[in-house]
Amino acid sequence: MKRIFNALGLMLVSALTLTNCTKNIETPVVESEGVPFEIVASTVETKTVNDGMSTLWKTGDQINLFHAVAGTTTYSNDKNFTVNNVETGLFKGTLTGTLDEDSAYDWYAFYPYTSQITTPANKTSYVTVGSKASSVQTQNGNNSMKHIAGENYPLAGKAIATPAGATPELQMSHVTSLIEVVVTNNTENPLTVTDVVVNAPELLVGTFYINFTGEILPSSFESSGDTYTATTAKLAVTNGEAIENGESAKFYLAVKPFAVEAGETLEIYVNTCGKEVEMSETVNFTAGKVKTINFNYNVAEASGPEKLTVDEFLDKEVNAAVWYELTGVVSNIVNTSYGNFDLVDETGSVYVYGLTQTKVASNDKSFSKLGLKEGDVLTLIGTRAVFNNAAQVGGPAYYVSHISSCVAPQISCEDNVVTITAEEGATIYYTTDGTTPTESSFVYDEPFEIEETITVKAIAAAEGKANSAVAQKVCSFAGAGEPVVVLYESFNKCNSTGGNDGSWGGSIANGTFSADLTGWTVANAYAGKQCAKFGSSSKLGTAQTPTFGVAGDMTLTFKAAAWSGDKTTLKLSITGGGTLSNSTVTIKSAQWTEFTVSISGATASTRVKFEGYQASKGRFFLDEVKVVK
Repeated sequence: MKRIFNALGLMLVSALTLTNCTKNIETPVVESEGVPFEIVASTVETKTVNDGMSTLWKTGDQINLFHAVAGTTTYSNDKNFTVNNVETGLFKGTLTGTLDEDSAYDWYAFYPYTSQITTPANKTSYVTVGSKASSVQTQNGNNSMKHIAGENYPLAGKAIATPAGATPELQMSHVTSLIEVVVTNNTENPLTVTDVVVNAPELLVGTFYINFTGEILPSSFESSGDTYTATTAKLAVTNGEAIENGESAKFYLAVKPFAVEAGETLEIYVNTCGKEVEMSETVNFTAGKVKTINFNYNVAEASGPEKLTVDEFLDKEVNAAVWYELTGVVSNIVNTSYGNFDLVDETGSVYVYGLTQTKVASNDKSFSKLGLKEGDVLTLIGTRAVFNNAAQVGGPAYYVSHISSCVAPQISCEDNVVTITAEEGATIYYTTDGTTPTESSFVYDEPFEIEETITVKAIAAAEGKANSAVAQKVCSFAGAGEPVVVLYESFNKCNSTGGNDGSWGGSIANGTFSADLTGWTVANAYAGKQCAKFGSSSKLGTAQTPTFGVAGDMTLTFKAAAWSGDKTTLKLSITGGGTLSNSTVTIKSAQWTEFTVSISGATASTRVKFEGYQASKGRFFLDEVKVVK
C-alpha cells in the first residue's frame, strides 16, 4: 500500500520539521473482544516555515495499531486498520480484547502495515528505510519530493494515557530523516544530474527493526544484518532538467536518523564529482527533519572516473560511491543476462558482477545488446565492491567502449591429425607445449600429424581487431583401434569450496566459475572445489560443452551430484547433430555418481547441455566431463 505525497516547491535552508500530524480515534469503549472499531485519522499534514506540503492517504492504506494499559508494556495487537475514507481519514478495524472504562491507555500506530510486527517494541519484523541496501531511491525530475512517500518511508505515532472514554490524539511523525542536496552548477556547460550518493560513518538505508514505544519517535533502530543495511544511500534522478551555470536544483534522499561526529567525514557525490566534508562539530540528521547540504559542482572535481589497472583497482577501498574506469580482456562469461565475467589485464583479473549498456540504478539485463564475447577488449566504469570477501566490480558497471576480438579458433583432432580453423582473414598462431600462444608462436598454415598426446593452444589475429581468446584442446595420440579423447574438462581451475571437499550445502561453491576449455556456455555457474556448481536456490543452472570438432559415434562420461536436499533429476540434451542414449539421469544428493551416455551420429558442431530439473532447488555439481570417440 502506498501514500501519495504532494509537494510544492520548498525553500528549506536548514533542519526543518518534516511532519507533525494528528490522528483522532473515536471513543474506544467496547464490551467484548473482536467488536468492529473505527478511528479517525485526519489528513497527515506537514508544514515548513516557508511554504507547505501535504501527505495524503491513498485507498487501501493500512496501519498497525496497538494499545496497552497506560504505563505498562503488555501490548495488545489490534493488527491492521484500513482507511475507509481518504478525505475524512476514517480507518476501520477490530480491537483485540476489551477496554476497561476506568482505565487509561497508551496507543501506538505504525505505517506501513506489516503483519509480522506484533508489538510496538518491535524486534520481530524488519522495515525498509529509504531503500533496500542494494537498491536506490528514484527522484523524477529536479526539485521533486514526490518520491518521499510510500512503504519505504515509515510513519509512527502514539497517544499516552488516554482515558478509555476519551478520543486519543496520535501525533504521527516520519521515521526517516531527509537529506536535501542543493546542487549549484559552477561549470560553463549545462549540468544534468543523474545520480546523487551519500556515504556516512553510520548505517543509512536498508531493513531495520524499529522500536516506536519511546518518548521520542522512533525510539531505536536495529540492523537486520550486515548484508541488508548500508552506509551508502543512492538516488537515481530520471527526467532531470539541465542546470545552467550559476543555477541550482534540489535532490532528496530519505535515510535512517544518524549523526556525524566532530572529526568524522561525510562524503557526497553528484554524478562523477565527489566531495568529502570533515565535520568540525557533531551534526545530527534527525527523524522528521530536513537537513540541507549545499554542493558546488566544479570542473576540477568533475574530471571523470580515475583510470586504473586491475591491480590498482584491487588496492582501492570498497566504496559504492566512487567510480573507476578499467580496461581489459573479457574472459569467462558466466551469465549472459546480467553480464557477469572476468576482466583481465596485464596486472591481474577481477570479477565483474553485472555490466549494463548505460549507467542505470539496477541491472536492466542489457548486456546481451552489447554483443560482447570472450576475448574482446572492454572499457567499463564501475565501483570497488566485495562479495564473500572476494573483490569485484560493482555498481552495476556500465559500458564505455570495446574493441572486438577475433573469434577463437576451432581445434579438431582426428586420426592423429590436428586441424585448426579461424575466421576468414585471420592468422592462426599456435603452440604444442602447453604455453600460451603469441604472435611470435608457430603460424598455422596446414593440418599436421602428431606422434604423441599433446595440448594444442591457438589464437586468431587480424588487423583492426584484438587477438582472440586462447582455444585449447588435448589431442590424444591413438594407435590403431585405440579410443581418441575428443573433449575433456577437469574443472580444476574452479578453486572454491564444495563437492570434492565433502561439503554439499551452506555457504559453499560461490567462487568464480572457470573452465579448462574455451567454448563453454553456462548460466548461474559457480566454482566448487575443483568442480563446478550450477544453479542457485531460485535460479536455473545450465552448462553446455564446447563443440566436439569431429564427427562420429562417441561416449560421454561425467560425474554429477545434487546439492544437499535439492532435486535429483539432471536433464541432458544435444544440439548440432546426433542423439543421446539418455535425456535424464538420476543423481544422488550430496554424493558423486559416475555416468556413461552414448552419443550417436555426432558432428563437428555437436554440443551437449546439462540442465537442472527446475529453477527452484535444482542445483547440481559437475566434474570430469569427457567425450571419447
